[in-house]
Amino acid sequence: MSGFFDKTREDMQYIFKKGSTLSQSEKKHKLRAWATVIGIALVVVQLVFTVLTLLKLYKLDILPLKYIAAIDAVLVLVAIYDFLSQFTKTHIIGKVISILLSAVLLYTFLFTSKVDTTLDKISSNGNNVQEITDVVDVVVLKKDKAQSLSDTLSYTFGYNSTVDADDNQDAIQKINFNNNADIKTKEYTTWEDIIPALEAGTDIQAMLINDNTLSSFDEEYEEFLDSIRIVGTIELKRTIELSESDKKVNEEPFVIYISGNDEEGKILSFGDTNMRTRFTCGAREFVNRWSECGPTHHFAAATGRHIDTILKVAKIFNVPVDIVTR
Repeated sequence: MSGFFDKTREDMQYIFKKGSTLSQSEKKHKLRAWATVIGIALVVVQLVFTVLTLLKLYKLDILPLKYIAAIDAVLVLVAIYDFLSQFTKTHIIGKVISILLSAVLLYTFLFTSKVDTTLDKISSNGNNVQEITDVVDVVVLKKDKAQSLSDTLSYTFGYNSTVDADDNQDAIQKINFNNNADIKTKEYTTWEDIIPALEAGTDIQAMLINDNTLSSFDEEYEEFLDSIRIVGTIELKRTIELSESDKKVNEEPFVIYISGNDEEGKILSFGDTNMRTRFTCGAREFVNRWSECGPTHHFAAATGRHIDTILKVAKIFNVPVDIVTR
């Protein structure tokens, strides 16, 4: 190897000399010198991208330390090879590897930077504070004489207490406050109970339902959708603050338990969803609780209630369990 370094020092003597003053042999020295300089420059760029990418991976903390250490070792060895190859006959291979690896590292750095920026936006603004607006619809039958919300103030309002419970209660309070009223309400626990009740018109004459929930009704309630109309909407502005999870997802095992009711109906087409599950706390509250627990991407589903068994096994293995819904 020392012989190659000696040859490189000899080549460097000709790097800035004019080609017109050099012999054919000296021109070859100059060409090799520039090839070496370009190769070293490529290795320097590779090292810069290596450092930037590794720092970003460390910051994101998305890989266990042992994997990052292995990546460090591989990248260092490749960089050493690329550098030393510039003084040998394999310098072209070193240049090709350096260019390809730099491209991969640049892409990885840009991608992880985008992820980092997105996470910073989510975690900024007052420690995960988000402003949202929920809309609750006031629904009556099409044949009903009511044309506006004010026409329904003497009605009894039905609502499903197992879905969007906070929205329903807040909507009732807002209706009463804005209209100086005290509307009568009746609580139901399933759509199969509340829909016939509205259609009968005896116990309730209007229904409160979250606009997103109403929009999600499909073929299962197609006839019902054709028989109703919206006479009023209540906008509910909320501030949600998500707590940061204290889970060390790369170091310690943990269990997140959720329980809900599997429902029949059309499977939604977005993502790879293959289940329809309803949670007693409502969809939004479930997502908030689930996110605060620091979940992974996948989960295992099973029929029945297994919370007692899970808690016993978790206690034996000293694994913490977060219960989102029971």
